Amino acid sequence: MADLHRNVLGAFQHQYQLNPVVSLKEVQQFEEEYHVELPEEYIFFLTKVGNGGAGPDYGMYSLDEMKLHNNKNICREGVPAFIDKNLTKDAWDIMSVEVDTNENLMNDMREGLLIIGTQREVSDNVLMCKGSEQGKIVYFNWAFEFEVFPYFTGMGFLEWYESYFREIIADHDVGAYGYYSLKSEEELRNSYKPNLSLKEKKELMKGFYKFKRVEEETLNFFEQIKDKRLDEIRTELLFDFDSDRGLILFEKLLAGKNTSAALECARLVPKEQRDKYYERMLKLLYREKQCDKHTIIYYLMSCSLLRTRDIINFAMDEKQDEEDRYIALWAVKASDDKFDFVEELIQIMRGNSYRVAIGALDIVMHTKIKPQKLFDTYMWLQEKYKDDRIMRSAVNTAIKVVKTAL
Repeated sequence: MADLHRNVLGAFQHQYQLNPVVSLKEVQQFEEEYHVELPEEYIFFLTKVGNGGAGPDYGMYSLDEMKLHNNKNICREGVPAFIDKNLTKDAWDIMSVEVDTNENLMNDMREGLLIIGTQREVSDNVLMCKGSEQGKIVYFNWAFEFEVFPYFTGMGFLEWYESYFREIIADHDVGAYGYYSLKSEEELRNSYKPNLSLKEKKELMKGFYKFKRVEEETLNFFEQIKDKRLDEIRTELLFDFDSDRGLILFEKLLAGKNTSAALECARLVPKEQRDKYYERMLKLLYREKQCDKHTIIYYLMSCSLLRTRDIINFAMDEKQDEEDRYIALWAVKASDDKFDFVEELIQIMRGNSYRVAIGALDIVMHTKIKPQKLFDTYMWLQEKYKDDRIMRSAVNTAIKVVKTAL
């Protein structure tokens, strides 16, 4: 039996049980009360399969539960569906900004939208009853964030519902069900063509994430792809399914084949292997035109070889990005030899960046090493940032510490 221990999200709650069906009359009463014409597939489900219960994510709402989550007037005459294939990213961004202060806009956004279940706190499974996606499932995030666009699964209700259980039976990961292709490994491999658009290639490659293990042919397929724009995703997939082969490709990319892609995958390097690339990462940190330096710093912080002596010059270099320098000071704070570089930290505090100065102060404020020089610097900071409450509070704490050693 698949998912015997109820490990799939939501299974512990619904236990793969369905509620008793409702009559067609009850469905019609719901349609009349909520001004909506439900898709035939969904009516079939409610009257022949179950009135909610087991289903994707946390399961399906019953008719009564849907009354708690939906507007009374789901489909207004003459009002188009906002969630439609013609919806642009710009239109979504504008609506996302204005919807919080305009109730009418919220109603327009919800036009034709029937919430039938939930994924998590702010994301719902929606069955569209109007527009281009009528009868299809859309994933909707109520946080209204710019980067979280409604996701069109393209699946009708019954395909979406039945395929979910087929995926579980096949022992596939359903944590991102609906976002990834339902094709088999072989179908995905055979669908890949060099002339596909980058978006199509990426969507195809994402389809492999649902598998818990893959065939040798699939591993070979990942290794043989020649499109550099896919280096990151194919390296991630290799790490997922064969760590040794993932490392081999990672090393090739890090050596110059595609440094940026290697850095994006660096977090996947096994902990016991990370020190092996410490020196190479350090060289990249100081490379003049190297991007993603914050990623390099985070990697260095995960290594047992981390030492302040290796990164203090980077933190002091005012030509470097301010945020990168600030993150470098996190690494300094985590290293064992940080108090060997108090002189350098003093220089950083006396530099031009307020943010970086705060980072350096946070490191030394609880030390009693070289108290006079620190005290002089604290007094200097207090005067320079006398109108800044955060800096003033931090400096006052530091002064109390250093005074005990004077």
